[in-house]
Amino acid sequence: DWQTIARVKDTVSIPVIGNGDITSYQEAFGFLAESGCDGVMIGRGALGNPWVFTPGGAPTSLAKRMEGLAQHLQLIQIYCDPDRILARIKNHAGRYFKGIAGGSSMRREIYGVPSFAALLNLAQSI
Repeated sequence: DWQTIARVKDTVSIPVIGNGDITSYQEAFGFLAESGCDGVMIGRGALGNPWVFTPGGAPTSLAKRMEGLAQHLQLIQIYCDPDRILARIKNHAGRYFKGIAGGSSMRREIYGVPSFAALLNLAQSI
């Protein structure tokens, strides 16, 4: 509840960082304006939606989302052992396609891949 957080901000003399179901760049700035907070944290709203941090928002085309997923997978490959955490990666990757045309069939394909290499190949194929 942003109004409750605003009351807390008015009461204390330390910096207050707010959060709570922020799913877009615009929501983050609305939250800051309404609450008077010093900053905002974004958690679940960023899962499968790295565009939450950009003014333009998430692309609506399947191809652009696949491009974003491919970039994300390449970074995962650099920083960790992707085959060790494949189930978590597939769960996160599936979130890229929530709420868009063709998204459910793309999620089925993602959840069915046997390896990280196959997932990366799928992401780069569209």
